Amino acid sequence: MYKILAFCAVVCLFFGCIKDSNPPIPAYIYVPSMDFISRGYATDGTASQRITDAWVSVNGQLIGINNFPTLLPVILNDSTQDYTISVRAGIENDGILNQKFSYPFLTRHIESRRLEAGRVDTIRATTGYDPTANIINLEDFEGVGVAFGADRDGNTNTKIIKSQADVFEGSFSGQIVVDSLNIVCTAATSSFYSRLQPASSAFAVYLELNYKTDLPIAVGLIARYSNSSTEVIQLGGMNPKSTWNKIYFNLSPTIFTKNAESYAVYFEVINSSQKSSPKIFIDNVKLLHY
Repeated sequence: MYKILAFCAVVCLFFGCIKDSNPPIPAYIYVPSMDFISRGYATDGTASQRITDAWVSVNGQLIGINNFPTLLPVILNDSTQDYTISVRAGIENDGILNQKFSYPFLTRHIESRRLEAGRVDTIRATTGYDPTANIINLEDFEGVGVAFGADRDGNTNTKIIKSQADVFEGSFSGQIVVDSLNIVCTAATSSFYSRLQPASSAFAVYLELNYKTDLPIAVGLIARYSNSSTEVIQLGGMNPKSTWNKIYFNLSPTIFTKNAESYAVYFEVINSSQKSSPKIFIDNVKLLHY
């Protein structure tokens, strides 16, 4: 009896191994990129986005988060023919490579496909701003004046100005002016912005902008409370970049924690190396919230 049981165990193990070594053939989903569809400059401002990742779900189940282009397998269900494929736009939160976030202000791409084992289906994904989102175009440097007119360093020789020295798009960009003698520039929006989150909620609030810079740029908020007191809150920053780049700053946890009445946005540059004429440019500064 012992030998018979042992033989049966070996046979079961053998056939189990055969089954494990022959898994079902998956279908494949290929997403080469994700295109941003603008509703127009008056509504959305710049169409510039930096969508780095695809968050792909099939029938409501997340199957992968990958950089573009991405190829993901899908294990098929014998009882299912049509599959709902959803692709969400992923960004680098606060410009940090390993902080992958599904950007909450961009719509998801959804379509139905009849997937087949062994076949690759290409998804031409598109996205745009969520129509329920509030988009505050703080400054694109194309109009009269500059929104960042509040001098926070007390030196009138340092400021943010409209410039044609290096233009991302349109006719102007913003230039942060410092030099070897005037090494600190801290400038904030003249306006404060309120009701960025519904009461007692942690709804998303983000700052978007394009930049190109020889020096690090710090980014922060100035919180103004109901008693008119203010608090300066540094959030993060941008490292030197020789080409134009796009970055997204997540303001949500800070605004939820501080619960101030309103906020201004500021930029700060410290020319600690005392370069004579560093090139520091920003453009298309947007504040987005629900």
